Amino acid sequence: MDLNAPISNYLPDYPKDKADIITTHHLLTHTSGIPNYTSFPDFFEKKSQTYYAPNEFIKVFQDKNLDFTPGAQFRYSNSGYFLLGVIIETITGKSYKEVLEENIVLQSSFSLAAF
Repeated sequence: MDLNAPISNYLPDYPKDKADIITTHHLLTHTSGIPNYTSFPDFFEKKSQTYYAPNEFIKVFQDKNLDFTPGAQFRYSNSGYFLLGVIIETITGKSYKEVLEENIVLQSSFSLAAF
């Protein structure tokens, strides 16, 4: 994964006007400007109670205006980290759960076994 590449390289269905100027680095550092979906009115009361496939959930926030120009500010964004999870799934061809199990959980188990 190229941290400086636009997310359009990994998410071809994300609105191009945003995906071409937001990088994975922006997502990782909460500097993308993508609005935080947990800040949306009634998110916890309504949307969080519904199951969405990842590509369907992206539609909850993809058409919202950016809060700021990518790289100009820092603002925590669950939306950005959700997109990172989808990018991981796209690149690996595996579910986010599988990637976490293989690269974090199993690695931690082996590390702990050494002690």
